[in-house]
Amino acid sequence: MPGIATVIGLSLTAIGTGVGIAGAVEAQKAGKEARTANRLRQQQMNLEATRKQRMNLRGLQVAQARAEQTASNQGSGESSALSGALGTIAGSANSTMLATSQNTEIGNQLFESAGRMASIQSNSSFLKSTGSGLSSLGGSISNNSGKLNKLGAYFSRPGSIFS
Repeated sequence: MPGIATVIGLSLTAIGTGVGIAGAVEAQKAGKEARTANRLRQQQMNLEATRKQRMNLRGLQVAQARAEQTASNQGSGESSALSGALGTIAGSANSTMLATSQNTEIGNQLFESAGRMASIQSNSSFLKSTGSGLSSLGGSISNNSGKLNKLGAYFSRPGSIFS
């Protein structure tokens, strides 16, 4: 009959492997939560960009209305100065809108990259933990194969509880 230390050692190895796999499953859950948080931050960024674009358009409309009102009050509502001022206002607003769109696009690409990276890290952690646990268990079984064979023979003998 194998020694109690062998049985305890193999039992602890099996328990350790199970705990390692459970830890890997938890790491995958954490990775999923990180991806969810990342997706929510991305939605928030897109909402803020949309609000900024609206504010920019409102600012454009107000600036154009003021320029037209000022030109009208001065009697130069049909002048080239008004056209130039309106062109400058529109150009400035368009530059701001373009910058916001570019920043949003870059932000979306960063969020997508971060999501892929979190997924890869989560899967990698799971595979490492599972592989390590199974390797440890396999090593213990291999190192104790003679004792395990004796243990199997003991429990399979006539009159044992497993026969």
